[in-house]
Amino acid sequence: MDCPYWERLQYVGDTRIQALVSYYVSGDDRLAKNAIEQFHQSITYDGLTYSRYPSELPQFIPNYSLVWVTMVHDYFMYRNDPEFVKAFLPGMQRVLDHFEKYMTADNMMSEQPYWDFFDHSFPTHKIIEESFF
Repeated sequence: MDCPYWERLQYVGDTRIQALVSYYVSGDDRLAKNAIEQFHQSITYDGLTYSRYPSELPQFIPNYSLVWVTMVHDYFMYRNDPEFVKAFLPGMQRVLDHFEKYMTADNMMSEQPYWDFFDHSFPTHKIIEESFF
């Protein structure tokens, strides 16, 4: 938990984990389906989803668009509802098309606009250096 402001936002990275927990613990997929639909609604002209949605302030973390694609794949793998998944195939293709524009000749990703973030990390190298010197 961070604070009430941040915790009330639906970030796709956190939402995917919660969906997986729901599939395993309760078998209830209603919140996951709702989140998949909402992130689909957030796809922009350039093929990115909002990193958190619904939100009045747009925020883009390109990697999180791939997490949404993975979330749809998770749903496909854990639920028997192919018709629901089919509705998102065009949106998933738009996301993948976005990333294809940034692939280099050696199939690596070049730098993209927006926030290059996946998860928080801490500078462990500094902690290690301080403990040895």
